[in-house]
Amino acid sequence: MDSYFLANLIISLHLSLIESCVRTIPPEEVYITSTPDNWPITEEPVITDKPITAAPVTNVPVTDAPVTDAPVTEAPVTDAPVTDAPVEPDPCAKCDAAAIQPTPTDPAVIYSIQTGITKLVCDFDMCALPCEKCNLDSLFPYPPTTGTFTYSIVVSGPGECTQVEVYCQRDDGQSCTSIIVEAITSSPDPLAITERATDTYAASTVECANDGTFSYKNAAFTLTQIERVQCVFNGCTP
Repeated sequence: MDSYFLANLIISLHLSLIESCVRTIPPEEVYITSTPDNWPITEEPVITDKPITAAPVTNVPVTDAPVTDAPVTEAPVTDAPVTDAPVEPDPCAKCDAAAIQPTPTDPAVIYSIQTGITKLVCDFDMCALPCEKCNLDSLFPYPPTTGTFTYSIVVSGPGECTQVEVYCQRDDGQSCTSIIVEAITSSPDPLAITERATDTYAASTVECANDGTFSYKNAAFTLTQIERVQCVFNGCTP
């Protein structure tokens, strides 16, 4: 009987221990292995780490910057005077080009060989024909006689041989029966070259020659090598 009692006691202790172990199992570790057919099926909500929030939409009016028709001003353009620096004399201008020219005589070939120049342009300033350079003062080298005067007028244009009208005239109120314009050359006798005359004046036209002297031409003859002109007043009375 003691053995039976002891066995029951041991079994009772074991059951007590088993029951106490069942009660200490945490609820979250209890798994349901079967689900009744009449239980509702629910979906667990999706939990995110951070809530997704949309930026608030505001109806703020969009304003553009006003466009102004402001006048556009440009900086004034000034025509500043252009001044040329003084030109230094070219030492090469003193060179003798003929001494260094090669055998070819064509200027284009010569300068192309020497410097590579392919085109030459010549500029001529203040040029005059030889027959434009006569000394007009030499026509009347001596003072006129009392009561008379002499003068000359150029009647030619630029680039032409100088033509001069010479006048012999009285300025004292006298009238003459004849007034003669005479040309003085190397010949001992002067020659009359009067073209037109009245009782108070006479005139003629002479032309400058290349040698610096003057010439006279009319339908009858040509007189060259005129050095000066003189006036002859005949039969003059008040």
